[in-house]
Amino acid sequence: MSDKVKIYRETLKLPENAENRKNYLKNQRNYNKKYIMKQKSDPEKAKSFKSKRNEQLRRCRIRKKQEKQKREVDGGFISKVAKSRALTKAEMALPKSLDKKMIILKELNARYIGEPIPETKTQHNRLGTKETEVLAINFLSSDIVSRQLPGIKDYIIVKTAGSKTKIQKRIMTMPLKEAYDEFKKEYTSQKMSFSKFARMRPDHVVLFSQSKQISCLCIYCTNLDFIVISLLPFFTCPVSLKELMCKISCHVENFDCASGLCTECLNVSSVVMDLLKPNILDHLVNYQQWETVDKVVQKVTHALIINDLILLLEEKMQKFKMHYFLVKIQLALFRDLKQNLDNNSACLIVDYAENYNCRSQDEISSAYFGRRQISLFTSVVYVGNEDPISIVIANDCISHNKEQVWFYIKFIVDFIQSLFDDIRTVNVFSDGACSQFKNRFNISNIMFAKEDFNVVDMK
Repeated sequence: MSDKVKIYRETLKLPENAENRKNYLKNQRNYNKKYIMKQKSDPEKAKSFKSKRNEQLRRCRIRKKQEKQKREVDGGFISKVAKSRALTKAEMALPKSLDKKMIILKELNARYIGEPIPETKTQHNRLGTKETEVLAINFLSSDIVSRQLPGIKDYIIVKTAGSKTKIQKRIMTMPLKEAYDEFKKEYTSQKMSFSKFARMRPDHVVLFSQSKQISCLCIYCTNLDFIVISLLPFFTCPVSLKELMCKISCHVENFDCASGLCTECLNVSSVVMDLLKPNILDHLVNYQQWETVDKVVQKVTHALIINDLILLLEEKMQKFKMHYFLVKIQLALFRDLKQNLDNNSACLIVDYAENYNCRSQDEISSAYFGRRQISLFTSVVYVGNEDPISIVIANDCISHNKEQVWFYIKFIVDFIQSLFDDIRTVNVFSDGACSQFKNRFNISNIMFAKEDFNVVDMK
């Protein structure tokens, strides 16, 4: 039977072709009757017709038997298409969560088959143990990959043991994939997949992509990142600033590599040239930089050819390597110091917040230009294994000079000593503002820590 005849017969099965199908079957029966009568009129033809008819019936019985066996194997489905459609409908009815899917499938399997689904050991090793889960939660909540938001409204309510608890939000300082790489470097013996690591993220730790405006970025990191981003369309493969650092330096946390004394570190130009596509050195590229223009910091757009931009990248990378090295060393120092604190030592993190503007509920229009401000000096104190203490000092004196810094630190140290009698060592961490913290006057105050702050040692 030709395909054309098959298509014609299938179209006759449609409801709108019912009359045509009726006439077709009637004509087919009349034709079969005439054919049979013609064959029976001749004995030879009748014998041949009977043998052919028996052969057709034998083949039909074999075909039906095979179809029946196939349906028994496939679970009673007429065809593979019908089985596939049934599977699709069943999958669509299942929950989207993988854990909930497994619960439903185990229940159905036990109800209709009676054999439980075996637990595979490979999945358990890949996902990690309870100890690894606790390490991942603590790592995501640490200062290495996230920072705590200071706002009074920046909190989330978490239900624990039937009660509601307010937890201050933390914003991740890097993408989740990069945090996973840092976790694997920190805990090399622990095994955990990236999907499991992502599910271990606590509710109060917000993703980097979901954060609000960030206004405390480093100018060195941001400007260099702008140059790398402008070169990305011309690279054969996407490369981040951190990956470029690892390609250039043999060890990013080594002083010789950071200072340029290492002879094994690669040249910036040679590494970038290997990443670039061919014949594009003369292309003009626009890139942005944060610069001070007329005593105001602005984002300025520049244009350079790729060859000159690579030279600029090499020049900035030399300073950035030392900057990156110092950041890593200081972060490791702070982390080790905080973890190894005893009951006789305290760690202070101090910084000025943005001045608070005082407003009246009902004020005239010209009062906008004469609003008073309040200076906010913030601090977080760590003592031994105790919970951290947050302190904010509000003062109507908005002068952020060395005298005010000495007064605030003196007040905080006295407050800590009133809570803990055995404080002998105080470690102070601050930002790099020369007018406030990092100057010779505050260094001289450290020399007189015993007389001024009543402590044995201050760093």
